[in-house]
Amino acid sequence: MLQATVAIQRCLSPQELNWVRQHNIQALQVWVSDLPTNYIPPRAASHWNINAVSALIDLTNYADRDIPDNLQDGFPLLGEIPGLSIFPALSKPRIAKWSRSHLSTSHSNLCKVASYLNKTVSDERLQQAVISDVYDEIGLGRAEGPYTLHSLPQGIDFASPLFAIDQSDKVRLISNYSFSVGGRAFNQGATTLHKVEMPRLPHVAQLLVQLDFPPEAILHIGRFDHQSAYRQIPITRLDSFKAAGMFIDNDNMPKVFVPRVCPFGASASVSNFLRISELHCHLMRCLAMCNCFAYMDDFFPVELAECSGSAMEFFYFLHGLTGAKIKHAKTIPPAEETVLLGLQASYILFPLTMTQLDITTVITNIIRQPSKLLDAMHTDSVNSLSLFQEWIPSVPLSRGTSLKVCIVRQHPDYRASLLASGLPFLPEAQQQLVEASLQSATWRSYRCALKVYLLWSWDTFPSTPAIPASPERIRAFPTTRLSHVRYLPALRKAHLFLQYPLQFDDPLTKAIARGCSNALSQQRKEKEGISLHFLESLVRQVTLHKLHLFKALIVLAYCFSCRVPSELLNESNRSLHIHENTVTLRLFRRKNTTKSTTMCRRCTCHILGASLCPVEATKSLIALPIRSMSLSTFNNLLRLCATRAGFGPRYQLLSSHAFRRGFITDMATAGFSDQNIDKAGGWSFSKTKSVYILQHH
Repeated sequence: MLQATVAIQRCLSPQELNWVRQHNIQALQVWVSDLPTNYIPPRAASHWNINAVSALIDLTNYADRDIPDNLQDGFPLLGEIPGLSIFPALSKPRIAKWSRSHLSTSHSNLCKVASYLNKTVSDERLQQAVISDVYDEIGLGRAEGPYTLHSLPQGIDFASPLFAIDQSDKVRLISNYSFSVGGRAFNQGATTLHKVEMPRLPHVAQLLVQLDFPPEAILHIGRFDHQSAYRQIPITRLDSFKAAGMFIDNDNMPKVFVPRVCPFGASASVSNFLRISELHCHLMRCLAMCNCFAYMDDFFPVELAECSGSAMEFFYFLHGLTGAKIKHAKTIPPAEETVLLGLQASYILFPLTMTQLDITTVITNIIRQPSKLLDAMHTDSVNSLSLFQEWIPSVPLSRGTSLKVCIVRQHPDYRASLLASGLPFLPEAQQQLVEASLQSATWRSYRCALKVYLLWSWDTFPSTPAIPASPERIRAFPTTRLSHVRYLPALRKAHLFLQYPLQFDDPLTKAIARGCSNALSQQRKEKEGISLHFLESLVRQVTLHKLHLFKALIVLAYCFSCRVPSELLNESNRSLHIHENTVTLRLFRRKNTTKSTTMCRRCTCHILGASLCPVEATKSLIALPIRSMSLSTFNNLLRLCATRAGFGPRYQLLSSHAFRRGFITDMATAGFSDQNIDKAGGWSFSKTKSVYILQHH
């Protein structure tokens, strides 16, 4: 299927592929609303939209057709574990030593398990983590109990010890299902006929080479994590009794609990979760034509730069459709250096901006017991904020559930989520006027900041309203990551739009924000500029790789000393016209002025050659079907081509303003007056201009 996605990506332009993905999202939203209700998810995993999963499997002709039944009735932990339909067969199958009925023991053997726990439990912190986790699982409906050894319900006659291991970033709870209880271990009751293989990073790198992307192609990669991993997947009732775990409670008494979802430590949990991972990868490949890989609960789509945004948007939409939960706090935004599958990977990437907030996450953080409300939403296939906003239940809700709907729709966090997702949060007339008050780029930055804050707040302070933001929370926000301090002005504006009081505008919070800003300034790297001399080498390299659009843009960026993001790449803000040997660039909006700006440049073919002539660059740009690109693609191409043109190890310090810096420095070196330099660069403050020149002059 991956070969098919690559073949499609070769036939379609990035713009066409982005359009197809957007179209498929809209079509699937309509299609899923008419699905029959054949499946009912179990209480322990009520977030799954099994009817949509079943329909998607039929739609894409996926080989593993037992997943919907397993999601409803539970995945097996004992007996023959499914997976042979999608995983390769083992040359030496692992055959179970015991059947389910053999996994039964006496009370005295259970007492021996308790004795083993009493002897091995020494770390109080790890023991408290075990106790807390067990009671949390019981409270979430994903486990039953706890029971004392003298009051075990009928059917519970086998239990394995539960313990904790201290990992570098967390405490992991694992049941020792290889522990022998009366001469028999739980994992010895599972038969596995298939290989359990997951892609390693070298395998992915090798495959990417085989995909044969063009040499100038820039690949983006993102990483996402499923929330609670195995614990999203229900298990069969019969196997859950045999999978019972034993732990030492706060009263130093051994207790037994029964998991309702796949536990850590069971060999079958790996196969069960891999089936879910492979299903989502298959759907991403079929419906979004995306090169998506999975390593257990880690997903990493690999895409061409121009298509990464739509791939990420589809990933979030798909999970909302199936009901699978994403742990947003563990999302790793793409970067040039990133840790992937435990290895350090170097890719040329771009910052990820999420386009959707998970409606389930929003409701779970507003309502303490939302299971009935979520069940009603799943029945009506309400899986996004926009659908919930317009939702009229097909079946009358109970009085309590109706009240919860009203609470959610009036809750500040829900209204903030609407604002963060670009959905109406005010009456229509007011909404239009408010949106017209700011530029679209400003709105995007505000929404991105609000999303980051909401997801951070819900993860750090669960079941606590994020809006209105308290001073304590805002003070903690930038200290978790210094870059968050840049979001504070956007959060202030969001509170004003939502008409909530600003409680964090006090002197202490301002001092902390100022300190974070100063720390960021000290970390800021020196920037590089591109002079006319190096621009010539860069253009030769770009021409060699036939990057016609990029070539035209960088020549114009230098000749007009443009602010690339807002002036050159924003097609709605610029107008280019050629008259004889002169090209005119009109900027409808420019920084530091309220009026439009018009600049003219003459043909320089007789002096610098046609490759550096602004008139020839404009002709080339006008003749192209696509006349702009994203800022991330521009910067990535700049650094890549600069490396190949011999710029040296400081290529990482190049950005879109490099042409502006180089042009203005060349003007200063040539002895132009301050007035001419200010006019060419559109500066109103000489201090900013002097910083640009002093760095390179």
